Order: sequence, then structure tokens, then C-alpha cells
Amino acid sequence: MNKKIILILFLINSLLVLFLYRNSFSSYFFQDDWFTLKISSAKNIGDFLNFFIPRTDVIYYRPLGMQVYFFILQLLFGLKSFPFHATAFITHIANSGLIFLISLFLTKNKIQSVLISILYASSAVHFTPFYWASTYPFILGPGLTFLSFYSFLIYDKAGHNKWLLLSGMAYVSAIFTNEMAIVFPVLAFLYALLFSPKRIKSTFIFFIISLLFLGRLIFFRPPTVGTYAFAVNRTSFYNLLGFGMWTFNWPEDMKAQMVSLGKFNPVFISEFYSYYTRFMTSFGILFISLFIIPFIYTIIKKTKNNTMVKIIIFGSLWYFAGLFPVLFFPNHTFSYYLPISLFGFLILSTSFLFKAIKSSQLKIALSSVVLGAWLISSEASTDFNQKIHWAPRRAKRSQELTLTIAEKKRQQPDREYFYIFPASENKLALNDQDGLQVYFKDKNMKTIYAYGEN
Repeated sequence: MNKKIILILFLINSLLVLFLYRNSFSSYFFQDDWFTLKISSAKNIGDFLNFFIPRTDVIYYRPLGMQVYFFILQLLFGLKSFPFHATAFITHIANSGLIFLISLFLTKNKIQSVLISILYASSAVHFTPFYWASTYPFILGPGLTFLSFYSFLIYDKAGHNKWLLLSGMAYVSAIFTNEMAIVFPVLAFLYALLFSPKRIKSTFIFFIISLLFLGRLIFFRPPTVGTYAFAVNRTSFYNLLGFGMWTFNWPEDMKAQMVSLGKFNPVFISEFYSYYTRFMTSFGILFISLFIIPFIYTIIKKTKNNTMVKIIIFGSLWYFAGLFPVLFFPNHTFSYYLPISLFGFLILSTSFLFKAIKSSQLKIALSSVVLGAWLISSEASTDFNQKIHWAPRRAKRSQELTLTIAEKKRQQPDREYFYIFPASENKLALNDQDGLQVYFKDKNMKTIYAYGEN
């Protein structure tokens, strides 16, 4: 039965994601893509192993999610961006399948698990990773984290050490893919603490792996300046508020338009009133359906469910634990940091609905309302982002610039420098010198951002 459900889910989630992110498959390389392509070339085993030596000029360390990934796809397909986006799509759909399996293990409810999987797959927090190849670690990393967690759940049920070994291997792969996976030991510990205390000791191996991984910081100190400056202040609260908005499928720019708590730039609202209305309406419907109605039902019916309480506590702690690594970087918060935390929110919110309410008809009705409101907000957010988000804009600009320069290069094959209009978007799109150097496979190629004759 589960196989049939997973197959149907695969088809539903695939169709929804293809619709929501249909324009992403033509998104070209831009910004960090050019840098990653540049540092992901290897002529021998030594060069390949160097991918795993941490760099001190960037804060992230994602050798499996970036260098190895870009090396393989560049080797197979060259500078074609479509395979990168197709890989992201396939991985994302696989993640939604894992989400279903984990949800089913925790809730024992197939309908709730299907709903969680669909909501996860269609969430707008995945917008940037679909358009920007360099953020593939925010698809693969969460996927490996979910695989590690699911393997730990099977280990808890079956007791076979091979599942604990698989969980550990998946976790090691995850932290070499995306540093956000470092929260996994906490997630496993929370599960053991709430649902299976006998497995608490088994989680210690994950903490040991984390400590060994973090030991690299002693020898390779990443930069923590500029947008990566670390700070503990009231901005952390606004960061959390922003993540909360994005969890409900609001676009990233909504946080920037918040002039004070709960108030938005009136000029922005007037220009994008139809979108604003959809965001606010869908948020209201979701909040009422997921929290208010179940709460009122519980008070009236005086229902008690210890399992619901545990799952809600687990989901809440999962959500906050997943965001902890980025809450204290006030100038560097993006919705693509949410995929791991998103599962916590979904298991928490849907459990209010499915565990508190006993009426099957009301459950189905509210689930339908939640799904409809969620999809409306996701579609509105992706459509809005397509118009104003920096990712599709810079991808388009990068492609225009490279094609224009390629034509000029064809006419003047020996030319090793080109002038480009000195706009910040141009420099960001090509990542300064990296774009043309990678495109023409020439490290001597110079891009001059100034007025001049080409």
C-alpha cells in the first residue's frame, strides 16, 4: 500500500513542482555559480581531493554539494545549466518521498503524511535553490539529513546496527554537503528523548562526528565579516520573524518591506496589492485552519492526546533547532535556509489538525482548505519572485552578457579583455572576473566594468 501511495505522491509532487518552478529549468549560471565552476575543475586525483580542503576565503564548506557536484555535471554536460536544474528537481522529489516516510513513522497516519509531503514539496522556500545551481546543497543537504533521520528511526524500530551505520554515513555525507546539517545530532536526540529514551546513548556517535567536523575550524578559520558578521541582538528576533513569514510561503522581499512589527511599506503594498492580499488571506486561512479551529475543538470536546503533545513539542523544537545556525547572522538570512526546519513546522501544525480533531469529515474539510490555501500562497510567491527576485534577474543578465561577449569574441578571437557597463547587477551576475574566465576557459580574460570600446 505504501508503495502505491509513494508512486501517487511522486506524480502529484512532480506535477506541482514542475508547475511552480517551470521557469527555473532555463535559469542560467550566475554569481556564485561561476565561482564554483571555477574551483571545481580537476585534472588528477590530487586536484579532486583538494575539493575537501576547507577554503578560508568563503564561510561555507560544501565539497560534496558544490565542488564534487559541479565537477561531475560539468564533466558530463559542460556549461549547460539544464542538467543542474533537472538534478535539483529529481533530488527534491526524492526528499518529499523521505518526508512522507518519516511522517508516517511518527504519526502513523497516511493522510496526514501525504499532506505533509505535498506541502513540503510545493513550499515556496525552495525557490532560490531551483533557480541558483550553487544552492543545490540546500536540496541535497536536507535530503541526506532526512535520510539519516529515517535510518535512525528504522534502527530504533528494528534494532539492527546496520541502520545506525547507514544513519551515520548519511550524516557524514550531509555535513560535507551543507553545514546546516550540523543540527542533526540535536534532532536525533530530541526524538530519542521524547519517543525512545533507550536510544539516547546511540545519538552520542552523531555528536562525536560533529565535534570532529567542527575541529577543522581550528586550522581553517572562515571569514565572519561583512554579511557574514556574527551578532546576538534584537535583529535575531526579526530574523526569526522573517523565517516565520517565509515558512507560510511569503516571498523574501516581504521581510525587507516590513517597516515595523506587522506593518509594511505602503508604497510596496499599493504596487503589489493583489499579491499582498493573497499572502495575507492565505496566511489567515492557514493559521485558522491549522491552529485556531483545532484549539477551539479541543476546548469544546475536552480531548486529550499525549502523543499529539509529544509530536507538537518535537516539531517545535525541530523547527528552532534547524534555524539555530543562521539566526545570529543578521545580514545574511534567506528563505533557502528553511528546508530542514520546514519539516518541523509541518509535523507540528498538521498534528494539531489530525490529533486534536476526532471528526473525520472535519479533518478532510480542513485538510482540503489548508492544501488549497497553501498552493495559492506558493503560486503567488513564486510568481511574485519571478518578477522581482534577484536570482532569475541575475541569471537572465548573466546569459545576456555571456552571449553578447561570445559573439564579439567570435569576431575577435585574440581579444582578452572586454568592457561591460559598470552596473552592480552586471558585476554580480558574472561574479566579477569569474564568469567570462570560466565561459571562455581562459584565466587571463579580463572583464573591465567601465565605459569603453569593445
